[in-house]
Amino acid sequence: MSEFEKLYESMFHAEINSVLSDPSQELINVLKAKREFGKTKYKEDSFQISLKNAKEIDTILHAKEEIIDFINYTVHSLVQLNLRGEEDIYQKRENLVHMLEYGHTLYVSLDEYQKAFL
Repeated sequence: MSEFEKLYESMFHAEINSVLSDPSQELINVLKAKREFGKTKYKEDSFQISLKNAKEIDTILHAKEEIIDFINYTVHSLVQLNLRGEEDIYQKRENLVHMLEYGHTLYVSLDEYQKAFL
């Protein structure tokens, strides 16, 4: 692990611990695995391996694309409920609708941030 990667990991943990009051160990582990996957997949293009990449890669754009995927999956889950013909789907549907609303709000917030600051 390079010096920058060590610095990045340290900064990452400091940020997540300052924002989330008590991140679960499961979340910490999943995030670590995802970062490792990204370094393997993107190699020298990863934003985690160099100061230049960390400063220049538009991760807000990437986040917006991920939120679009989340919204698509959530809408598909609503379609699935209808296709399955389950009788008592009210609670499942309500939960999915709330997630969809959160996804939309997050997308709009990312879009506004991108327009204002990038």
